[in-house]
Parts: sequence; C-alpha cells; structure tokens
Amino acid sequence: MKRKKEFEWGPKEITKAEMQEQAALPVPRLELSWALVGDEGATVAYSMVYRHLLGHDERVPLGFTKIDGSGVHARAKNLDVPFRDGAHINQEMKTLRLRGFVLFNHLWRELEVTP
Repeated sequence: MKRKKEFEWGPKEITKAEMQEQAALPVPRLELSWALVGDEGATVAYSMVYRHLLGHDERVPLGFTKIDGSGVHARAKNLDVPFRDGAHINQEMKTLRLRGFVLFNHLWRELEVTP
C-alpha cells in the first residue's frame, strides 16, 4: 500500500500551466518522467497522457521506478531510460501506436521504437 501512496495511483488532470509547458508534445502519448529525490535518488513515473472528453488532458499512471545511488541525477539530466520501464514503453509504443517521450523538468526527448 505504501507504493500507491507514494505515486498516488489513478488518473490526474494536468494543470493548464503544465499543458502550456508541454504544448509541443503530442496528445495522446506515453511518457517517462524523472523527478529527483534527495541527494542521490530519483523516481521515474511511466504514464499515458490523453485528452479527456471534457477537453482537459489527463495523466494515467502505468508504472513507477525508484532509483538510488550515485550518478542518478546525471541519468535524469541525460534523459536516460530505466531498463524495465524502457522495455515496457517500447513495446507499448509499438502495440498502441503512440509516440513516447522522456521528460525531466523542462527538458524532453522523443523515444524511437526498437525492434
């Protein structure tokens, strides 16, 4: 149950400010979003973003990875892809025919599907 509380499972409406920051990104999409935790930790949230029938964008969590250790902050800044979530997003990009992205603060890059 602790994991649910940490990640707050369930769809979340994306704020208008966040929508404006990510205006260049397509909707719908899959995304891996880095967040730094402390001096040597990070979390990576794997989500799908879609436009709700009422017109706002929502983020639906699909996975969550917690990473600790030295070099983690550099991995976030380099927009690295964690192994497990990277395998999942690659497969789901193919299956769902959605584009995928890695995000950290205001940085982002598009992922390419690998065979």
